[in-house]
Order: sequence, then structure tokens, then C-alpha cells
Amino acid sequence: MREAPPTPVTDSGPSFGTYAGRFPDTDLRLGEGRREEDVDVGPLTSRYDQPFGTWHGTVAGRDVEAVGVAERHLARW
Repeated sequence: MREAPPTPVTDSGPSFGTYAGRFPDTDLRLGEGRREEDVDVGPLTSRYDQPFGTWHGTVAGRDVEAVGVAERHLARW
């Protein structure tokens, strides 16, 4: 498998890096970069999306900022 270069994650509009409204009293955003790759080889499939960087926003009315990563992954075999 080849590694895809990081691409920007934006805070505008709904995206995987935006968690506004997904949880009560939560507005979190994750930015700076993203790794993603799609592989289809016969019956094998792997698709992943990993935004990474600084989480910033509010949780339960409190301002938060932390470094981290999130991942969405589909694997079929």
C-alpha cells in the first residue's frame, strides 16, 4: 500500500473533523492535517480517514484544546 500525503482539514461546513451537534453541548473541531487511503484488491477493501492535529472547541460549556487524532475505517475481506 502507498501512503497518501496529508491534506488539510477545514473547519468550514460539516466534515469528519467537525463534531458540532453530534453530541449534546459539544462543538469540537480537529484540524491541521489528514491521512487517507483507499485500497481495493479483489475482495479486499480498506478505506480510512485520519484527521489529526489540535482539538478545539467546547464540551459541556467548557473551552477545550488538546492534541489528538480521530479515525474512520472501513475494512472488508
